[in-house]
Amino acid sequence: MTGHERRISQVTTSPSARRPGRQQETGHDQEDHSRRRAAQFCTLRFLLGLQTGKSLDELCPNVDLHRQDQDNATQHPISAEDLMFSLKSQLDEDIDRCIPLGGCGSYGAPFKLTCAKYGYTAIGKGTTSGLWKEVSREAQVYQTLRRAQGSAVPVFLGTLDLAKIYFLHGAGQIRHMLIMGWGG
Repeated sequence: MTGHERRISQVTTSPSARRPGRQQETGHDQEDHSRRRAAQFCTLRFLLGLQTGKSLDELCPNVDLHRQDQDNATQHPISAEDLMFSLKSQLDEDIDRCIPLGGCGSYGAPFKLTCAKYGYTAIGKGTTSGLWKEVSREAQVYQTLRRAQGSAVPVFLGTLDLAKIYFLHGAGQIRHMLIMGWGG
């Protein structure tokens, strides 16, 4: 059984779980998946600029995608709240748009999330409903450490409650995520 076949949604199985394998994906689906998998993480400085309303980080590997074909753009085209809304909408439409990044910790599993429209790429720490109470406390800690974000602490963007369940072997039914910058 492949990872795609193990994923389920709240009411019905996700599209990838219903099809017997990747051979039925369209060329566009495969291209989109490959593009998301290859996407590099945005720099912490870039995400901090998004969070605080400052200018784009020229060293972000995705800066050209963020500019939306505006060569001289120096400001983010969206806010941190817009990014969170966009990521939630994407995952609510197709839970397979998040990519698991390996093993699970005791409270969650890392996922790669890329905003399709603007190319913003960050980490989602996914967890189950049973562990959400403990994990959501991290959001409060990140708010307390807001001034240290981007240097000693990853940039924290917010939380997502998923409309669909992402079943991840070894972790269980992922229903919630903390969204943050890649801390390396």
